[in-house]
Amino acid sequence: MLLAPGQYYVCWDMLTSGTSFYSTYNVPTKCAEITSADTPPQIDSTLPTSNSVVGSIKPQLFTKGHDSDNYPGTGLTYDFQVYSNPASGSPSLVTDSGWVSTAQWTVPSGKLAWNQSYYWIVADNDGDAQSAWSEPSYFSTTVAQPLITSHLGAAAQGPDGKTFDPRVGNYTASATDAGVSVAGPALSVVRSYNSLDPRTGSLFGAGWSTLYDMSALPDSDGSGAVVVTTASGQETRFGLNANGTTFTPPQGTYATFQTVSGGGYTLTDKSGRTYTFGEQVGPAWKLKTITDASGRSETLSYNSDGTLAQATNTTSSRSLHFTWSGGRVTQVATDPATSGGAAETWTYSYSGDDLTKVCPPTSSTACTAYSYTSGSSSGSHYRTAVLDANPASYWRLAESSGTSAASEVAANEGNDNGTYAGGVTLGTAGPLPGSPTTAATFNGSSSYASVPADVLHQGKSRAVSLWFKTSSPGVLIGDQSVAIAGTSTPSGSWTPVLYVGSDGKLHGHWWSGSGSGGAAFGSTGTVNDNAWHHTVLTSDGTTQTLYLDGTQQATLSGTPNDQSNTITYIGAGYAKYWINS
Repeated sequence: MLLAPGQYYVCWDMLTSGTSFYSTYNVPTKCAEITSADTPPQIDSTLPTSNSVVGSIKPQLFTKGHDSDNYPGTGLTYDFQVYSNPASGSPSLVTDSGWVSTAQWTVPSGKLAWNQSYYWIVADNDGDAQSAWSEPSYFSTTVAQPLITSHLGAAAQGPDGKTFDPRVGNYTASATDAGVSVAGPALSVVRSYNSLDPRTGSLFGAGWSTLYDMSALPDSDGSGAVVVTTASGQETRFGLNANGTTFTPPQGTYATFQTVSGGGYTLTDKSGRTYTFGEQVGPAWKLKTITDASGRSETLSYNSDGTLAQATNTTSSRSLHFTWSGGRVTQVATDPATSGGAAETWTYSYSGDDLTKVCPPTSSTACTAYSYTSGSSSGSHYRTAVLDANPASYWRLAESSGTSAASEVAANEGNDNGTYAGGVTLGTAGPLPGSPTTAATFNGSSSYASVPADVLHQGKSRAVSLWFKTSSPGVLIGDQSVAIAGTSTPSGSWTPVLYVGSDGKLHGHWWSGSGSGGAAFGSTGTVNDNAWHHTVLTSDGTTQTLYLDGTQQATLSGTPNDQSNTITYIGAGYAKYWINS
């Protein structure tokens, strides 16, 4: 029994057959005064860890604490404090949560700025005593840039301006087609190619970008950030500042980006040239006007379906005209050079999404032909995209033999390799068109790949993705505290992180103290069609979201609380109650 904090007397006596020896023989009772004190709680861990770079000015802070004596038994509260971390001078308090009942807290809007350094501390309180403050956790705020596409264009050129960069495996090329001599912004089609570009929706097909592909696309996550696509194909994200009206570019970018009254945006580069994104097509804003530092401009007009119709130099009143077919530009024509003369026309041919031939106006045979490393297909960029996301681990499961499931993350030096067991079939056909990568097949009962569990439990903000195909229910990724080998009876703690239920739908969640996914947390349609599907399960620290084939399926309010699970399986796992829930 625990004593409430206070002062007490402890007295000793000796009993003989239930009778006090001290009283019977008049022996003086010995007593001592003691003090019972409340043992303060303590902070066990914090996230994000020190020296982190966060891509938000409203980061989520997490902690874990405990109270060893559970006194007075009213639960713990937490106080989060964020301080500036100037290069010189003294830190100052930026914001304070006050005492809150949850072990996570989101820094409010308007408190932090981009490209700045801070640190945070936290303490917990049991209602009677407070812990010591945690060690400072330092972090900096940086506008997170798009995967892959932020490294294209000039950023993708190799050493000494070479067209191939062996550091990232990107090949670049450029070509100039239609060109008209004008005063002011150039009136021409200059195509830039990046072999790593995964996009297929540009004017001239997969990998190609032009000035006329420039656009501004607001992020859909509520952050207010906007991604700008430049003429070279490079994408740059501008972070919305705390004032809600201005933007910050990534470090090293010298440009001013701002909103336009009535809708749209402007981008002004260091030469004074301004690009106005004033044509809204879906969620994106397309380029409408280009104005140089002298006030000379070029305007773009669009067809009713949002495709580019014409680009006109307003100083010279000369234009380029664009003809479309199948979602691609098939002709670019100039105005006639003389009254009654003929326009010059460039023609473009495609195979699927790939540009295969460009013919000048002077000849239908002196054309430039393009071929790609995967024949008529420009291949798969999936591996590149995954590695560019800097994953904790990445298992392709593409081995042809052996028992090792190698990780593609070279920096891990093989320490996160997995192990095949139970008769996994290797070398089966994979899901990615244009890629020779194979897949692993599991029998749904005894075969699996075991992988290090710690990578699945790194923090509360996390994500896991998987390609799969199946015709029956079963566990895709299992997470548990006891190995499954030799028994089918669940024990310890266990959660099927991703699984196909008896209803044929995809389900998944990380275990949370506030609840679990259950049957309602799953895909809207079935996935037991023996076709390839791609799924992603994410957590932002407080909300878990399930995606299937690029579309959000369901959300669950719950912070992952699964640190006791130390074993992770691909293709197997305990699933009692879940499969048939």
